[in-house]
Amino acid sequence: MGSRLTERPLIGVTTSEVRMAEHVDPLPQAEPATPEMALGMKYLRSVELVRITGAARDAIAVVLDPPGLDDGTRELWHDLSQVATGTLPDWARDAYGFATPPPEALEREYVRQLLGTLDLAFESLDGVMEARRRIELRARS
Repeated sequence: MGSRLTERPLIGVTTSEVRMAEHVDPLPQAEPATPEMALGMKYLRSVELVRITGAARDAIAVVLDPPGLDDGTRELWHDLSQVATGTLPDWARDAYGFATPPPEALEREYVRQLLGTLDLAFESLDGVMEARRRIELRARS
């Protein structure tokens, strides 16, 4: 006598499984060689989306607005979080309750400047430049 399923099974889909059918080729490295299945948007729309738990909402809130940041860093981090949430598909933003960022927050030049600022901020942390110098020296030898 087996146990009964009390909940619907969870189906996980990654972006590698979602693409146009004409871009699906057999995987040569598969053993044994098997045809590949790609899932389209019709399929994704036909299944019930996973509900976001309270714990997931709490976790992403900390990632998008970490405690202990100074005002300048918090503003920079807020801009970065807009880029991150702006690249999510609509259904994911809706599930988490994220607003769609303004289009100018996702413009290429603005994002490049933002990443450059973050890179500069990261490099100014204690030990980062020394670690980079050691890596370069090791790569040369």
